[in-house]
Amino acid sequence: MKKNVLVIPHVPTYKVKVREKEIARHLSQWHNCFYLSWTESYSYTLVSRISVSLKDLFKRTKIKKEGKLKIVEFPILHRPLGLANHFNRVQLDRFCIKNNIDIVLSSNYFLFSVPEDKKYKYIYDFVDLPAKDFESKFGKFVYNHTQKETKKADLVIACSSGLIDFIRAKYQREALLIANGTDLEDFRKIQKYQIERIKQKYGLGQRFVIGCVGNFGPWMNLKFLMGVFKKLKNEMKDAVLFLVGPGKDFVNLSKKMKDPDIIFTGAVSFEYIHPCFAAMDIAVLPNEKSYFQDLAFHIKLIEYTAAKKIVVSANLREVERLNFPNVIIVPHKVDKWIEAIKKARTMRWQESWNHLVNPYDWSKICIKLSNLIEQV
Repeated sequence: MKKNVLVIPHVPTYKVKVREKEIARHLSQWHNCFYLSWTESYSYTLVSRISVSLKDLFKRTKIKKEGKLKIVEFPILHRPLGLANHFNRVQLDRFCIKNNIDIVLSSNYFLFSVPEDKKYKYIYDFVDLPAKDFESKFGKFVYNHTQKETKKADLVIACSSGLIDFIRAKYQREALLIANGTDLEDFRKIQKYQIERIKQKYGLGQRFVIGCVGNFGPWMNLKFLMGVFKKLKNEMKDAVLFLVGPGKDFVNLSKKMKDPDIIFTGAVSFEYIHPCFAAMDIAVLPNEKSYFQDLAFHIKLIEYTAAKKIVVSANLREVERLNFPNVIIVPHKVDKWIEAIKKARTMRWQESWNHLVNPYDWSKICIKLSNLIEQV
């Protein structure tokens, strides 16, 4: 039976694909899906935060179509958190009642909550560890908020086994695994001319391309990766480090480490992102080793594998759990990474590995989620 579903993302970014947006887009094949959007601040200055907050606070409620998906905006308060949570709960509940929402699916950890006496079913989705530091003022707020929302939820889901263990230990709730995914067809339909266009655009030529895709924040561990590459070049003269995606961290580091063999694309439009994967010879996942990163489901690992790449990855728990044969897992030691990259260069993709990513196609994942929605 077709249901009215409102999806609330963790972060409403449009620069990269996000889990809840992809879930909403695919669920719209079977249900009437709404996706909540608000203004994301890309600066942490007080002026920027005030500007964003005022912009969202005085918005009028509107719905616009994006394919089958309906993008929703209504008045939202960003700060102070306690008042914002109350204000946003009233706005959310008002929208849900007016639009006959059957299911609210949320992965937001502090801005939105639902009433205790909600008139709709509630699915709470853990996309990451809720906070890096639960002892800080913000961390305590987030922990208390997620604990309350987890208790109110009719169903709790999470994208990794580590997060399921965390939810069981901290919130005494069982969660179902709904992994992160990708659109496999986008990788399978890449044409040779698209790859050549990327290589020409970024001057990759006949170089050995070591690729890394992501949103380059501190968690990506770029300083370590650049240190590895600087030393690797002494042995691998034809190597180039190809960094694809937005991020301030690269800009800051590149000023200190001027190297023409490190190429940073910045944000790449969706039509070019999959050919960027294909243009790589090998891929790397250098993310920092931390509790937060250990519990995360690293979608880039699935995308690298969908692009049929050998991957060198940090020894992160969820990467180890997946145990893909195309992935070389090493701790953050420069010499070990250099040896792993040299080994990856000698490896070739095996056709028997093609099935590895099949369970992680968004269409298959969302069929499972749609069946859960029918039952909740």
